[in-house]
Amino acid sequence: MAWDSVTDRSKIAGMLKELVSAKSEIKVSLTGEPESFFSRITSFKKDKEGGKPARLLIEKLAPDKGNLLLQSSSDLILEFFLNEKACRCRVEYAGTSNTPPHFGHIVSFPQLVEFRERRREKRFVYNAPEFVSVEFSLKAKGKRKIYELNVHDCSSHGLGILVTKKDFDLIEILRPGDKLEDITFYSESAIIRVSGIVRHMTRLRAGKYKGSFILGIESPDIIESCKPIRNGE
Repeated sequence: MAWDSVTDRSKIAGMLKELVSAKSEIKVSLTGEPESFFSRITSFKKDKEGGKPARLLIEKLAPDKGNLLLQSSSDLILEFFLNEKACRCRVEYAGTSNTPPHFGHIVSFPQLVEFRERRREKRFVYNAPEFVSVEFSLKAKGKRKIYELNVHDCSSHGLGILVTKKDFDLIEILRPGDKLEDITFYSESAIIRVSGIVRHMTRLRAGKYKGSFILGIESPDIIESCKPIRNGE
């Protein structure tokens, strides 16, 4: 599917405002680096007559090693989802801000944003799911808490886990790039234990679970080589 593009700066600014307001995750690709990283756009400054050009401020990258690699990279590709479309733009790294409350990386305002229909593949919401629930534990504020959540959907990239109001503390604890160990998935016929990487946390804006979040977990173990847990293990 071909990409369309937006070059009007006011329209691009409107898109960025939506990302900032929704605190949406963005995928960041660095020149010459095969691994992608994750961040958020936290603010941006418009052009001023006779002043400095517009700039974006993005959060520190996750995983953390991306922050070091970024300093030797001139070009970045930002990818994000907006209004059911996949979007991407090229920006330039301009430095790091350590001035409170504006901590993060400074990048240039995009001259062009490309977009196309969001879904690169079908995702399936289960009616009779293979994996119906998931369990894992995390330690926060000195205490370990067990989370029991439902599986919402799946694709070849991983699973979407439904996070409802009672577990919203997860949204504060987890960040894209975090690794979760010993995640237990339950189905009607098997129990498997895997590790996974947090890829996104997306708020549902319509439907039965409006206001809840989907926690996107990527795990090659789920996709390729899930191993049942034997009784007694």
